[in-house]
Amino acid sequence: MSSSRPQRSAGRTPLRAFRLVAVTVVGWLLLIAGIVALVLPGPGMLLCLLGLVVLAREYAWARRSLQWARAKTQESVGRSSASRAATVTSELGGVALIVVGLVELVVGLPLLGTVTASLLIASGFIVVGTTAWARWQYLRSGRQTGPGATG
Repeated sequence: MSSSRPQRSAGRTPLRAFRLVAVTVVGWLLLIAGIVALVLPGPGMLLCLLGLVVLAREYAWARRSLQWARAKTQESVGRSSASRAATVTSELGGVALIVVGLVELVVGLPLLGTVTASLLIASGFIVVGTTAWARWQYLRSGRQTGPGATG
């Protein structure tokens, strides 16, 4: 007896199709939100990277883009964490974002709202945390001297 139902290949199951659609939708939403947040207050680069991480689960172009972004990020982190002046400036910028966001939530500023204030605060914490982590990793690695080190 043969079944008249066509056999499904292992790669074409409904679960696999749902996963592909979900990864595509979530990845592109994160990527678009990141691009928007590059010009508006918010963690734009982080959202772009998260979007690429999600899309890289299914797409080779996203994996290549993510590898390129990781390499460029590592270069940038290495340069900035080697400089005490760059680290301090980044930390001050992150603290400024937090302060402006808190002032908006407590006092209220023109042209800002609760969502913008929350994004500013979140971005500030991300800047402060990642900058401190990068500097700590740099100092821990023992590369305290070099051409980019000012400190």
